[in-house]
Amino acid sequence: MISRTRGLSVIALVALAVSGCSVEVEPGQTPEASSGTIDLAVAETCDEGSDPQCVPIDGQYVTNPETFRTATVEDVVVAEHDGHSAVDLTFAADGEAVLKSLTQEVAQAGSDARLVMKIGDEIRSAVAVPEPVIGNAMTIPMSSTDSAQDAVDLILND
Repeated sequence: MISRTRGLSVIALVALAVSGCSVEVEPGQTPEASSGTIDLAVAETCDEGSDPQCVPIDGQYVTNPETFRTATVEDVVVAEHDGHSAVDLTFAADGEAVLKSLTQEVAQAGSDARLVMKIGDEIRSAVAVPEPVIGNAMTIPMSSTDSAQDAVDLILND
């Protein structure tokens, strides 16, 4: 079963980050310029148990992509959006090109396509993308069980 509400809120947060709105940093966190990488790919939704490569993420199931493209992140910080922890990313020029290319591919592929984001060795997010992302910024909302600071640390260490 696909959670469309969660997906829409993720897209809303991505749109918020791309629009250039200011971000509140968690107490005790200092916004510092820091670079790293994040892996992105295109995946299709699938039905639970339909294939060994069908994995759960964000309350939905997607096919585990065989290949990912690495996007260089120019800046990454822990952020707070509407009371939820998140990770704000600003991509370097090459990372922005990867983001633009893959979001365009997802948007053109239709409603079953997802942009999959892998941080470290774990897929952290799979979002619907109704239109290509314009700009070099994106927000990854974190679930209540995931630590935004741990995600930032993984991005910086990749």
